[in-house]
Amino acid sequence: MSPEDNPIIYYDGECGLCSRTVQFVLKKDRSARIRFCALQSDVARERLRGLLPMDPMPDTVVLQTGEALYLRSAAALRIGILLGFPYSILGTVLLAVPPVIRDGVYRLIARNRLKFFGKAAACMMLTPELKTRFLDLTSGSTLASDTTPHAG
Repeated sequence: MSPEDNPIIYYDGECGLCSRTVQFVLKKDRSARIRFCALQSDVARERLRGLLPMDPMPDTVVLQTGEALYLRSAAALRIGILLGFPYSILGTVLLAVPPVIRDGVYRLIARNRLKFFGKAAACMMLTPELKTRFLDLTSGSTLASDTTPHAG
């Protein structure tokens, strides 16, 4: 599998919940296939241009797997599936819940995420190996440094 075939999670780079989620995925992704990109970055805007009817809001997680794009709850649950057991079981079961219900819960959490979890308070230090998993840090972006823009 080439690096271009790896799943990409587009996330809110300023959100505390999102930052913790990225850190969780980094730890649980045993195959180290999943890549990350902050929605606020030029890289995300460029890569998603034309694939969505409009730019996603920062409160919308986007998962890109090959040509497929998943938003909100579908993205979150499919990320669980990508992480394998036991998260794959939870993701698979919850995908059976109607999207209108799943996305309603997702929107409730997303709307209150900064109130409950705050903004990403500190940048995560990345090893050179981990840094390669962040597209907005490895594609010649001016953000490239020893830390992520809140890797979150």
